[in-house]
Amino acid sequence: MRTIEIQAYKFNELDENAKLQAIRYNIYINVNHDWYDCTYETLRECGIKVDSFDTGTNNSCEISFLSTAYEVATSIVETFGEAMDIVIYAKKFIKGKYSFVYFKRRLESEILNWLIQEYEYLTSEQAIIETIEANEMEFTEEGKLI
Repeated sequence: MRTIEIQAYKFNELDENAKLQAIRYNIYINVNHDWYDCTYETLRECGIKVDSFDTGTNNSCEISFLSTAYEVATSIVETFGEAMDIVIYAKKFIKGKYSFVYFKRRLESEILNWLIQEYEYLTSEQAIIETIEANEMEFTEEGKLI
């Protein structure tokens, strides 16, 4: 048996090149699990189930309602901020300006955009650094995770 000693560095102790390496090595740290669960739960509380989504070549989102469309729209208005497009669409549906089909398509589009933005944030340098620092991760001098 042999013993190997390694110097351990916190992220803020690394030089700039090692920091970049640490970020590159951990680019998927925030999305290597079901990163969309919180979004799904928020939507479920509004009566929306995300059946599937694809941010790749299909760029699609399919949802179903867990209650009536009117109840979903009302819940959206009560849950989200006034400035969000999803609220504007819900209010227009409630007022009869949108059909069920159009309302559902608009929601699918907005939810897909929401998921894309969430993924982009979670894989951003800022989010990766926040995760590294919050979890007090340690690295080699070259930026490899210990």
